[in-house]
Amino acid sequence: MTSALINALSDQIQTVLSSHPINLERKAAGLPHTNFITLRGAGVKIQEPTFEEKHGLKAFMIAPTAVIRGVGVTFGFEMLDDVQGMTGYYDSNLEGKTMRAAREVIEN
Repeated sequence: MTSALINALSDQIQTVLSSHPINLERKAAGLPHTNFITLRGAGVKIQEPTFEEKHGLKAFMIAPTAVIRGVGVTFGFEMLDDVQGMTGYYDSNLEGKTMRAAREVIEN
């Protein structure tokens, strides 16, 4: 059901964008125009035991991106989001994330 809904929505968005006045002006002027919007990450939260329920251990995650955070939330991970400069990209503060993870392990 979810994929069919997203596909239908995507088709409708593309139809609207193709005839939108701003896009028509940009096309006529030879400028880039929007013809698609990426829809991703849609789904239904699965019902699974938490990591702690299954393994008897508390789990945490340092995850600045929504998709990865969603995995952690699904399994009951504590989200640590107090690291300055964590981006989820190549320029992420790896030292800060490592130090925060070490502190969490030591203190808890």
